Amino acid sequence: GTCAFVFQGGEPSLAGIEFFRAFSERVNAHPNPKHLQISYCFQTNGYAIDEDWCKWFAENKVLVGISLDGPKEIHDRYRVDYAGNGSFDRIVPKFQKLVEARNGKDYYMRGTFTHANTDFTNDIFHMAGLIVQLEETEPGQNVNLRIMRRNGESFEEIKVNVTTR
Repeated sequence: GTCAFVFQGGEPSLAGIEFFRAFSERVNAHPNPKHLQISYCFQTNGYAIDEDWCKWFAENKVLVGISLDGPKEIHDRYRVDYAGNGSFDRIVPKFQKLVEARNGKDYYMRGTFTHANTDFTNDIFHMAGLIVQLEETEPGQNVNLRIMRRNGESFEEIKVNVTTR
């Protein structure tokens, strides 16, 4: 079996890296008589991510969720710092370093799509292009994207399959 610890809501990194180091050390030291596989998932806006966080993510094989709400003009409308400044220019380089440090594995991107970007298909490709260089794939290679879109009070899944040229 598996025991998954999922950190999300608000911004979990506000608890500080020391909290998470102590947490994972305590989990690792705890008896595990059923030999459960321990996994972690961490959803972040990326504002606090630095080398220490990247190291903890790697050491604990944490699946990291990156919150990015589209191109700069959309993202900065909703994701601002304490002074009201947009966060896009500060966090995108951090996300790129995180992905590079993880060799392009064990991360996902989460976006919030609103009335400001109702035709969000282009935003999806923009976001993916920031992290994944689609032009580096082989011609004719399929790239699958799974998108969740709010539809009233529920969500609907949209699957997009792109063939590179």
